[in-house]
Amino acid sequence: MTIKTKLSNLSIVLFLIVCASLTNHGHSAKAQDDQIPAAAHELLQSQIVQQKACTTCHTISNQGGTVGPILNQIGNRRSPDWLTKWLKDPNAVKLGTKMPNFRFNDADIEELVGYFQRMKRVIPTDQIFAEATSPEDAGEKLFKAYDCYACHKIGDRGRIIGPDLTWVGKRKTQEWERVWLKDPPAYKPDTFMPNFHLSDREIEALSSFLHTLQGQHNDAGRQEEALFQFFLGGGAKQRGQFVFERFACWSCHGEGGHGGIKNPNAYTEEEEYIGEVPPLDEVTNLMEPDEIREIVINGAIPEKNDSDGENPPYACPEWGDSITEDELNDLIIYLESLAPPKPQFQLVE
Repeated sequence: MTIKTKLSNLSIVLFLIVCASLTNHGHSAKAQDDQIPAAAHELLQSQIVQQKACTTCHTISNQGGTVGPILNQIGNRRSPDWLTKWLKDPNAVKLGTKMPNFRFNDADIEELVGYFQRMKRVIPTDQIFAEATSPEDAGEKLFKAYDCYACHKIGDRGRIIGPDLTWVGKRKTQEWERVWLKDPPAYKPDTFMPNFHLSDREIEALSSFLHTLQGQHNDAGRQEEALFQFFLGGGAKQRGQFVFERFACWSCHGEGGHGGIKNPNAYTEEEEYIGEVPPLDEVTNLMEPDEIREIVINGAIPEKNDSDGENPPYACPEWGDSITEDELNDLIIYLESLAPPKPQFQLVE
């Protein structure tokens, strides 16, 4: 494929992504315009947003790209102090973030933070619970009201700033979700997810909804990936990365499989990873493909480091009924791409 052809394909994909983004968010805005704070419409027209082309990556009001989080309710998620630090230097807050440092001056930061703080929405919790037909229904309504799609994806809807939630009901227990939603930074200090200070009633409803997500939206995610793959032509490695993200393997094994996720009381043969979920960036150097297949298909429950202690919270589910053979093959190829080259030994005469 020539460079010209690749660029042409990329242009088409970007056009389709923009069209899909505008269509999806446009429908959402028309159907739920009361959920978009008035300040978001004002921010969209501001000189700073126009000059910095913020909507290339972010959705503001009902327009914009799909790379970064949706900003309509960012005031519900972040404090003025956090926003100020982020705008001054995003990489200092989240190492490796894709957001560049625009070197905003103090006046610009003050103006943007002012917009963001006015972009708060009072969540109609009482109304949601009054109209809900079940805890799961209330949880789904709260999920939308808190704009969780701004960072999370279910099927083909939402963003992948945080873990894809298409299979979260299979990956996590409802009890784990309750603990997580109570205070995410307390459970994982370096998490990008803020503490929403949810009530116990909200936590129970949200965890009930999340537990219903057992892959019923999986085909929608697959179809979206197939569209991207058709135009980008990324091959097996790219398809494997899609699988890695849709099944949210990185939520346990770290971004890019680099590890660092705490798993209290988990034992591994590698002493340095005791109490952690093992990284995957060298798994293909340490294990044969058939061994990896067996773990993915049948799952893996980590041994306890202290036999009298609690069970480690993270375990690999059985994916045998959920992942196709082609997806599994592509996943292994993606994992191989993460591994450093194997050392080459030569016999010296």
